[in-house]
Amino acid sequence: MSKRVLILSASPRKGGNSDLLCDQFARGAEEAGHQVEKIRVQEQKIAPCLACYGCRGTGVCVQKDDMAAILDKMVQADVLVLATPVYFYSMDGQLKTLIDRTLPRYTEIRDKEVYFIATAAAGRGAMERTMDAMRGFTDCLPGAQVKGAIYGSGVYQKGEVLETKALQEAYQDGLLPRRGLQPSPLHLAANHLLPNGSYCVTNGNFSACAARVTIASDGKTGISPVRPLATIDFLNSERMFRMEFATLNNGVKMPMAGIGTFLLSPDEAEASVLSALQCGYRLIDTANAYVNEKAVGRAMKKSGVAREDIFLETKLWPAFYEQADAVEKTLQRLDTDYIDLLLIHQPAGSYVAGYKLMEKAYKEGKVRAIGLSNFTPEQIQEILDICEVKPAVLQTEVHPYSQEKELKKFLGKEGIVIQAWYPLGHGDRNLREEPLFTELAKKYGKSSSQIILRWHIQAGNIVIPGSKNPDHIRANLDLFDFALTDEEMAQIAAMDRQKRYYTSTPELLKQYAEMVPPVDEQK
Repeated sequence: MSKRVLILSASPRKGGNSDLLCDQFARGAEEAGHQVEKIRVQEQKIAPCLACYGCRGTGVCVQKDDMAAILDKMVQADVLVLATPVYFYSMDGQLKTLIDRTLPRYTEIRDKEVYFIATAAAGRGAMERTMDAMRGFTDCLPGAQVKGAIYGSGVYQKGEVLETKALQEAYQDGLLPRRGLQPSPLHLAANHLLPNGSYCVTNGNFSACAARVTIASDGKTGISPVRPLATIDFLNSERMFRMEFATLNNGVKMPMAGIGTFLLSPDEAEASVLSALQCGYRLIDTANAYVNEKAVGRAMKKSGVAREDIFLETKLWPAFYEQADAVEKTLQRLDTDYIDLLLIHQPAGSYVAGYKLMEKAYKEGKVRAIGLSNFTPEQIQEILDICEVKPAVLQTEVHPYSQEKELKKFLGKEGIVIQAWYPLGHGDRNLREEPLFTELAKKYGKSSSQIILRWHIQAGNIVIPGSKNPDHIRANLDLFDFALTDEEMAQIAAMDRQKRYYTSTPELLKQYAEMVPPVDEQK
């Protein structure tokens, strides 16, 4: 069956190396009986996106240039070809500008077969960032399937690509054979961007197969297929959620946004976590002291989401710091073989012993990363002075009224990522109704809470707001389709009042040390 093929050639040079590969692709497609149109992006009048969101609700850009006609063709095409030279290890500005301008109608660019073409003076390995950047765009297109990628490596002067095998590959791909994209260790799926033992996607669609990445002692990377992978971005019937990640100091990738289960009963926690996982969350936070770990484990199983696609964190309570089997019992309650992040919950009791217990679990592979919660800089330093495994995360109270700027400077020097609890100021209505947040919410078509959570993400704070309301759960993840400006970030930074809703005291820590949560009695 004949297909409509749209080739978007972003080479500034007519007859440049990537442009020549486009011509070969077109030749193959035409000989196979397909309808082909090639657009040289350089020759089109396409202004940069203004981020004005004038297209919101209308699907029509306020700028009157050639992009409207190109969007029509992208929507109508069956096959899209994105082609670019590699500039500074990424796509060139012409292609990026075009991509940005798809905002009014990108959700209409559905169910496309997509091919990538890139050329560079460097080798294939140095081109992966460019391929990944193009994948980032196609991952936003509903139902897009990446069918192939053509690497025109080792070419610089105009026409050099004619002497490479990429020319034949472009022609063969133009015939539109049904083959998958070769796996790239740099195109890793969801929250498993790991240096070793992680998963990569072997093709760009949402029912892609996955492979495990293995890195040998000599540095050579291997790929072995393992199983189908449900999603790359988080897809449901209504929309697709993107996610940003923090890289921990041991290389583990952690989602920047998740759901917390503090103060939730077992039934509430199970329902909330299940709802969260079903709408795209992959970071789940719980604790011994919340007495809902079993419920969290049940929700994870019921969700149908593969365990390796979930980033699970929990916290050891002081009463268990000196119990040799504390981690093993935590694993049993969660019904899992490993924990992605395990924290010391409070600097109370024998917390050094607790930290040593976590280090042991880390070395045994029962825990992927370890960290601290509610520790002061002095207490953190105490751990740093004795640890064999450096803490990766500090979980503490952070919000616009208490931004912990000095603490973050200290943590930054140690490579420790901050995770904010009470990210919305413990539900403080005065915070949410700050005129600045009201103004920004109107500008971006978001809620004040979403503006605050977006500020956290851009400030480098991992967030875990808790909720029992499915609508609020969903909204709290809808943070990755807009960005605050530097000026707006500075305005929020100026709101810091060093106002906290929780204050630790020696008396309180003593109570924590003596309290034994009824973990064995939980539902």
